[in-house]
Amino acid sequence: MPSGMKGGEEGKKVEPLLRRRISRRDALSTAAKVAIGVVAAGVIGGVAGYFTGTMTRPGIVEKTVERTITVTSPVTVEKTVTVTSPAVTTVITPTPVITPRKAYSMYYSPPNLMEDWHIACWQGGVQWAKQVGIDLTTLDPNNSPERQIDYCKTVAELKPHGFVMIPVDISASKGTDIVVDAGIPTIVVDRDVTTPKVKLFIAFDSYEAGKASAELLVKKLEEKYGKPKGKVIISNGDLSSMPGQDRRQGCLDVLKNYPDIEIANEHESPHFMVETSIERLRAALVAVGKPDAIWVGYTGAGVAAMITLKERGWAKPAGDREHVIVAGIDCSPAIKDDVKAGLIDGVVDQPNLFYVPLALYYLIKWNEEGEKALPKPGAVVEAKDVPLYEMAPHEVNGINPWKYPIWAPAEVVMAKTGHPQMVCRGFLVTPETADHPSIFANVLPRWFPLVR
Repeated sequence: MPSGMKGGEEGKKVEPLLRRRISRRDALSTAAKVAIGVVAAGVIGGVAGYFTGTMTRPGIVEKTVERTITVTSPVTVEKTVTVTSPAVTTVITPTPVITPRKAYSMYYSPPNLMEDWHIACWQGGVQWAKQVGIDLTTLDPNNSPERQIDYCKTVAELKPHGFVMIPVDISASKGTDIVVDAGIPTIVVDRDVTTPKVKLFIAFDSYEAGKASAELLVKKLEEKYGKPKGKVIISNGDLSSMPGQDRRQGCLDVLKNYPDIEIANEHESPHFMVETSIERLRAALVAVGKPDAIWVGYTGAGVAAMITLKERGWAKPAGDREHVIVAGIDCSPAIKDDVKAGLIDGVVDQPNLFYVPLALYYLIKWNEEGEKALPKPGAVVEAKDVPLYEMAPHEVNGINPWKYPIWAPAEVVMAKTGHPQMVCRGFLVTPETADHPSIFANVLPRWFPLVR
């Protein structure tokens, strides 16, 4: 932690904020059923929620972080996905690694630590930071944009070396402005913010992911019926967020070209909550009967599709005449076996285990070389340019996802929100590719066996 963060005037006004365990969500098997102490990274909040230095490989730095922070008041989003060919796997060839000049203190704020997707994204950052020697603190707002903004005020006061954020929603963009205005290097991942002040946003392309998954759905309908036709249910994520909007629009821009495909029902889940998706998909199946296909717009919608189809006895494998086609975005550990069994035809997965490590890597470069070290629009970032695996080469519970850089190459573009976006690749998860070691469905159960 930077000097002065635990002493002097700041030390006098610190109020302890207890580290708490991740809350339990009984409604979903994929929720964070994690009964562990978060000693690898100080987790604060979360209530039931594309170097300079020596040319040597860094060793593992093991440490327990206990801390207090000051809270001064109580307490999306655009993705500008190229789908990685499942037939090709790239392995990074080890190269000389530059050790960071010093131990850095950085903060990370996700929307929540209740959902398996966000637990995986968080742990991707925690485990990478631990090997590199970054002191990473996590601030969990439990899906409250107001709390996240307050956390941003705290980060602005503490002045760490860097800040990584996934905004709860668009309104949380205000918090990002506060941190940036305080002079703290800040990178946003997964969900974009509306402010042009941010110097880099890292995510896959939600619109292209929506298109690619809808094209897969159309292909499967054609294989089944000889032509693209049938009743389709669209189960969206949060349509107040730009990822939710972009994924939906990508899907609709494909389906509108096929007049024999009927959108029989469309619904959304505010804040991407799986419980809401289950409830609304149940209602949709009652209203329209058995559909020919379901398009799922985020992790929880895929879980909801499997739960509700199984409840009615409608979950049959591909090839069965009663099979309901399911395609969309994100592969949770809870549905990976359903993908392998052919109950789900395919989903475009985000490289979420790479998002925070990529951001941390560029924050190190920012601190050591200045803002000029960040990738600029027009650049294409290759895996060899960002040695995540070389900097964190050790397996965690028998697996190291950074060995296979499924995020690369990443084109850098100017986002509609007025700042650069590093557009990572997505990965098409099908029965043939579902065991890939870099998708979070295969990593998270190794790191957190209680999350299934």
